[in-house]
Amino acid sequence: MTPVPLVVGAAPDAGWLQAVLAGVAGARIEACAHETAALLDAVDAAPAGAVLLIDAAWPAACAALTQLGPIGQRRLATLAIVDADDDDAVLDRLMADGIDECVARDALTPAALRQALRRAAARHRAAQQRRAAIDLPALIDRLPGIVWSAPPRGMADYLNARWYEYTGASTAMPAGDAVVDALHPDDRAAVRDAARAGRHARVPYQVELRLRAADGGYRWFLLQAQPIVDAEGRLLRWIGCSTDITERRIAEDRLRERETALRLALDVAGLYVSDVDFAGGRMRLSPEFAAWLGAAEDIALSEAWAAVHPADVDAAATRFIAADGKAIESEHRLITPRGEKWVLAKGALIAGTPENPRRAIFITQDVSERHASETRLKEAATMLSLAQRAARAGAFDWQFSSDRPVMVTAEYRTLYGLGPDDPVTFER
Repeated sequence: MTPVPLVVGAAPDAGWLQAVLAGVAGARIEACAHETAALLDAVDAAPAGAVLLIDAAWPAACAALTQLGPIGQRRLATLAIVDADDDDAVLDRLMADGIDECVARDALTPAALRQALRRAAARHRAAQQRRAAIDLPALIDRLPGIVWSAPPRGMADYLNARWYEYTGASTAMPAGDAVVDALHPDDRAAVRDAARAGRHARVPYQVELRLRAADGGYRWFLLQAQPIVDAEGRLLRWIGCSTDITERRIAEDRLRERETALRLALDVAGLYVSDVDFAGGRMRLSPEFAAWLGAAEDIALSEAWAAVHPADVDAAATRFIAADGKAIESEHRLITPRGEKWVLAKGALIAGTPENPRRAIFITQDVSERHASETRLKEAATMLSLAQRAARAGAFDWQFSSDRPVMVTAEYRTLYGLGPDDPVTFER
């Protein structure tokens, strides 16, 4: 007889049972408990394939069975020693508590016990197999997703109940034809290519597709397939599930639309976005910023600093470090494929502190035209000042609504002998 580990639950004075067990070849006692709590612990610690042997006349054993419930039924085969005069009610209660086999006390011999142990183990295995065979199809039909199966090469030959509920297809239609009929025509090529690649490599695959519902509309599903192979690696079947992802797709489409609208708005305004990871030393640029700067969309922070004009690096770095609160602002020059460009960079910390920044988002604006205009104005003002000095002339701008000047050149004051703070009247 193959060795059978036993967990024994009996009264402390059950020496008669020990004597019988001593004559059972292959019986190995893992634990012998004389209290309910100890018996429960022994059942939990029992190895796979063990048999629980109890004396039904011992109240503590019956109390343990009641507490074990489904756990005892699931883990261990159970054999009860009963009295020959026990009525049917006692036996029914034992069976309800998960007993697989009973043996009469007055007929208990090593041979009878050995046979009873075999029957208990066999019935326990059979009961487990029956429960698995009965529950699996029902469980698959209750799943919220579509479950299917297919041979190594070919279309699906099994579809669960959820498929027919969703598509409204007739169960008389072959499963493979039903799938082709419900699949959106624009997605058939993608599904075929994904399945072909999966079969060739014998690896799981997934693909997003649209399936027609019973009302004629289409919804998006994520199809995921898993190969089933034998010990030698031979492909036996494919099994998969298709999960409704329509709401996720709608949310993703809306997010893309918002991102596109934001990108267009920023582009029209001449604004560029960057995400700076100070901790990781990386900078991610928007596609428009990357193209304008002539760089990749994900660059090292050191590469970004290298694009700053050498004369502006120290000032820009100082502005970043000395940021007020979490706001960062710097105006400096960048070296681009189109030459030097003045930019205004405004950012906000989203992680870290001004003393130890970790991550920040920046909006960068090309202000080269503004700088060029300011330079031209300064040059014009300088030329005007030089011309006035050469001609011994001055100028002022008088605002009649307030009866006061809004601008008086230094040359005008010098010409009339006025100091910097002397008032200027319309007469003088």
